Parts: sequence; structure tokens; C-alpha cells
Amino acid sequence: MIKADIEHDAFIKFISSPECNHELIRSTKIVRNLLNKNLPELKKAKAIKQVLYINWMLKMSDMKFFLKPYGQDAISLFDINLNSMIVIRYCYTITNETKNILKGLYKNAIEIVSLHSNKKKEGTRLIKEAITFSRDINLPLVLYAETDDLVKYYEQFKFVNHGKLGDDNEYLMIRLPKS
Repeated sequence: MIKADIEHDAFIKFISSPECNHELIRSTKIVRNLLNKNLPELKKAKAIKQVLYINWMLKMSDMKFFLKPYGQDAISLFDINLNSMIVIRYCYTITNETKNILKGLYKNAIEIVSLHSNKKKEGTRLIKEAITFSRDINLPLVLYAETDDLVKYYEQFKFVNHGKLGDDNEYLMIRLPKS
């Protein structure tokens, strides 16, 4: 079983659990507090892209999504109907392979760490949200796809496959903000 399938099973199990809504309400409050806490320092440092990223997360959690931490530096956005989830990470550093592909045009990126849905077209809706955000802050989207089917799925959104450059032999896919 590939990592994406294991994560999808965990997503389905979580959204089906009786404590899911309570956990997401609680975690959203915690994540929002942490994001708000970081804003003044980032504004002072004139870290404009990071401020835009945080403001976008805060806006999304006001309107459409619950927030939940994912690992040390990524955030899960669960749609309020629990039909889908996307995990996004602001990349302060990017790999050498990605730097070479981007040819120095971008120092940072937004990584789509994970995407899952339990209803047709919901994943597409989340990808489109990420694309709009990428355009708004002029940063590329990057992701790693494990299978040829996932590569084909992301190519329909103008992600370009750059080959098996991931740590676990996944395909590195990049979508420039102007694409």
C-alpha cells in the first residue's frame, strides 16, 4: 500500500469518528492563535509572502475550512462539510532540484503535502483554491506524486512532472503561479 492510500484511510477514519467535529473546532482555535501570534514578528521582518500565507489561512478558517496541524510545519485544511482535506506547507527552503528547475526565479514555494476527498470533485475544488492562492502571492506550487495515475491527475491542473526526484522516488511536480 502506498503512502497516499494509507493517509486516505486515516482521513476517512478521522472524519467518520464521533469526536471529529469537536477535535477540528479545538484545533482550529489553537492553530489560529498560533498564526495570529506569529503575524506581528513577520510583519516587522517584512516577510510579505509569509504574512500573505498566514492571512490566507486565517481567511480560509473564517469561511470554509477547519485547521489542524500536520507534522511540524504543515497545516491541514478540512472543508467544513468534511468532504475533503488538503495539507499545505509554506516552504522557507526548497530542495536543490527544485531550485534548479525554478532557475532562481523563486526562493520559496507552497507545497501540497497531501490531498484527500470522500466526494467526487472535492479534491478538484481544493486544488483550484491552492492554485488561486499561488497566483495571488506569486509563489509556485510543488508536490510529490507517488503513482502515474496521480501524475496524470495533477497534470490536468498544469503541474509539470520533473521526474522521480523525491526522497522515496516520487515524482516532483511543479506548477508556476502564472500557468
